[in-house]
Amino acid sequence: MNRIGEILGFLREKEEHVSGDYISSRLGLTRTAVWKYVKQLRQMGYAIDTLKGKGYSLTTVQIDSIRGRLKRYLRAEFLGRTVHYQESIESTNALAFQLALADAAEGTCVVAETQKAGKGRLQRKWFSPYGKNLYLSVILRPSLPSLFRLPDHLFVVSRRP
Repeated sequence: MNRIGEILGFLREKEEHVSGDYISSRLGLTRTAVWKYVKQLRQMGYAIDTLKGKGYSLTTVQIDSIRGRLKRYLRAEFLGRTVHYQESIESTNALAFQLALADAAEGTCVVAETQKAGKGRLQRKWFSPYGKNLYLSVILRPSLPSLFRLPDHLFVVSRRP
């Protein structure tokens, strides 16, 4: 996880304020660097209170805000009617696959802020740093004919009703 995620972790661990000195000593950063990361977290939408002599405190968690923003900006007929949001996940695709096997609706989205074991094409590792992007997998159930006829072979493709 990157520094922003680590600092966010410190803020989530404690219900009271966490000093900049404590965070900087634990991460090997200067207090100025910690302040800059906190500033970035605020720009990302996290409400962080600063109290002189006490430190930083996370006042709200923004998960519902992300879900709300996703739903507000999606204009598709079926895409995103159901959104499964995870701050951190092994793989959005793995969870989408499990949900699809459990008959999740077409258009169901799995969104995460970071993936620990994301994969791209040809099973290549997908670098998914926290706080840089949103990572998304979508369940699609395209209509396919039940039989494909190829020159010397007959393949049967099964599809759930």
